[in-house]
Amino acid sequence: RLRPVVVGFGPCGLFAALGGLSVSMGTGIGEPIPGPYLLASVAAVVLGGVVLGGGRGGLLGPILAVFILRTVRMDLTLLSVDPNVAAIVDQPLLPLIGLLILLVATLAILNPGVLSMFWAGNTIKIAIPLAMLAACQTLTMLTGGIDLSVGTAATIAAYLTATLAPMTGV
Repeated sequence: RLRPVVVGFGPCGLFAALGGLSVSMGTGIGEPIPGPYLLASVAAVVLGGVVLGGGRGGLLGPILAVFILRTVRMDLTLLSVDPNVAAIVDQPLLPLIGLLILLVATLAILNPGVLSMFWAGNTIKIAIPLAMLAACQTLTMLTGGIDLSVGTAATIAAYLTATLAPMTGV
């Protein structure tokens, strides 16, 4: 039992740190306050088809679910939806795909230039930190566990990167 746990949780720390690094690189800051990464990463893993009991699932489903979750959140922002309402809409899992199709179609009708390479690049840029954390949660859930330190580990990595990078001249 120890080997699957080490294989699952060991790389999880690496993915959490990479997620924090990507947050810091994308924003240039690192706040010592954990963001909503734990809930979002678990939601992406469940939406991606990984069984919570462990043993069944893969990495591709959660990564695709991350892009769906981030696209919905970005589309709601572009439609000027109140962030509190966006947080509520962001959480349900079942109507998410239908909502994504509706939002993208609405954006395409209202502003045809939205669906461009720039939009796709921003979606990928926004989704990378959560994709790293979803990969972390996927590995731990496949071993039958859950890692509640994902958001904190990513926050610590982002904070340390933002704090130490100016000292090293990066």
